[in-house]
Amino acid sequence: MNNFKTVSQFRLDFMLALLFGLAGFGLYAYFALQLAETVYDDYLNLAFDFDPAYFLRFLTDKQAADGMGINYKHPFWPVFRQFAALFQAMGYDPKSASGLVMALFGGMTVTLSYVFARLFGAGRPESSAATLFFAAGSTGIFTSVIVESYGWVNFSLALLWCVYLINFRKFSFGVWPRLLAATLVFGVTITNIMQAVVAEFFLKCRTVNAGRAFIRAILFSLAVGLLAVFVVALFQPHDLWLALSDPLKTLRTIYWLKTKGETVGFIQLLKTFFIYSVYAPEFDSVRLSPTVDMLDFRAFRFSFPVLCAVWVWCGFWLANLIFGIRTKDGSKLILSLLATIILNLVFHLGYQFRGSIYIYAAHLYFPIFAVSLAAAPWVRTRGLGWRSGYTALFLILALFALQNNLLRSRQFIDYFKTIAIPADGDPAISVSKQTDMR
Repeated sequence: MNNFKTVSQFRLDFMLALLFGLAGFGLYAYFALQLAETVYDDYLNLAFDFDPAYFLRFLTDKQAADGMGINYKHPFWPVFRQFAALFQAMGYDPKSASGLVMALFGGMTVTLSYVFARLFGAGRPESSAATLFFAAGSTGIFTSVIVESYGWVNFSLALLWCVYLINFRKFSFGVWPRLLAATLVFGVTITNIMQAVVAEFFLKCRTVNAGRAFIRAILFSLAVGLLAVFVVALFQPHDLWLALSDPLKTLRTIYWLKTKGETVGFIQLLKTFFIYSVYAPEFDSVRLSPTVDMLDFRAFRFSFPVLCAVWVWCGFWLANLIFGIRTKDGSKLILSLLATIILNLVFHLGYQFRGSIYIYAAHLYFPIFAVSLAAAPWVRTRGLGWRSGYTALFLILALFALQNNLLRSRQFIDYFKTIAIPADGDPAISVSKQTDMR
């Protein structure tokens, strides 16, 4: 694990991580500011079933947001309001400031992807190519441009797996870093606590049997829940009191947050999480009402060169997975990532909203990326030919992703510059005509 043997090496990696993060922030900010000039953030469901209008309120309209109470799916949203306030103080309008918040967290997630690769044992060239690949993925770009919770999801999960990677490598700062990282993950999107519990279970399996590891993982999750309640109490004490004073009403509210509508099968889940999250296909239009369509990624449509890259990516990922499971040093971490991926896929067989799956891509984007690095430590010990080939393959995959996804980003923004919204709004997309977030 120790790729930072000297101070000079640490400084170089620190500078590279910072450079990648700044480059990511610059790219994402460029598109986020352009998207802020369109009507997209003013409405709901115009693309991927995202709700940017709600999160624009959360970040920049304190009075309106406070009136919406606790967001039980994303209870930590008040934490991120401080970042929007900073950009507004710099002179940006609410939509631009919110977009820059997403770009900022996107850039920090890119930094964490490089840190993870180096901590995992990948060489500097391999880590650099992998970081470019991560930053260029469609999930990496769209969640860093669109004002929604999923950019924070990506960041929190990257941080979580970096913390657990350090622990899997037998270099621990104690339980608190794991607790704090897991609490952030839970507070950003409550269902992702599963990833922390799985990681904690496999970590404990290194020293105790499976039964005790399971009990410790459950106790760990309870501690995370208590910390999350404490954070909510700091930002929304009145709303928390109202929720606790009427637990039956709170439980009913949480229950009715369940998703509704048609669901898609396992193959569509695989295509979305493993392919569309990296290489954006051509846009599909989904009719929401007689006057409104929603953009989404649903059909397997690519140009021939990108299609070739897609299949190479799938083969590359599977080869890394097999190698990682067979490797003694990294098998526990890879197995925990694989378990996370499988459990998420099973969960989303039922947890869907009218066939929209890409909305959840950020839940698995980092774990899937992490598995693609499984062979990197071994490659680093081989000769120049192995390292050059591995790095070149990652770099080629990254360049195809970058070219394809920048095109999709440009199409996305241009579409919302010209879209015609009904003058009186539409219940399918208007904040004033919907009462609950999904």
